[in-house]
Amino acid sequence: MIQRIQTFYFIGAVLLVAVPLFMSHFFEISFGSDILQVTPFYTKNVVTQKITSTNYSWILQMVIIFLLMVTIFSFKNRKRQIQLGWIAFSVHLISTAWIALSTYLMTAQTSNVEESISMEMGFFSFASAFLFIFLGIQGVRKDKALVDSLNRIR
Repeated sequence: MIQRIQTFYFIGAVLLVAVPLFMSHFFEISFGSDILQVTPFYTKNVVTQKITSTNYSWILQMVIIFLLMVTIFSFKNRKRQIQLGWIAFSVHLISTAWIALSTYLMTAQTSNVEESISMEMGFFSFASAFLFIFLGIQGVRKDKALVDSLNRIR
């Protein structure tokens, strides 16, 4: 049922997770004269336009998008919808931790004192999907409680 508020929350989470795949990068790291951009697909040196390493976080992002789409379309089974929502939340947590940890380890390997990390819009949109997934799960719980209370009245 598309008109329920939790459906809009889950769709918002899908859009926020998909933004870094199509529009933006996660981090920009500057090491003196070198600037690296960390995207879901690769890490690229902006100055030389050379790809320094390949990232595979896009796979987890696609899994999260798939889980959220299945969650949206399993509206008839609220228990399954809650379980899929929590699985998507957990995979999103693992993915965000993996992105942040791998970027931290990449900067820790260098001995350059003049390094700075700037978080870009892609990381903020990706991280803000936590709120939308959680609000969607809460909306499904409220619907389940409402239907259960109506069943008791009958």
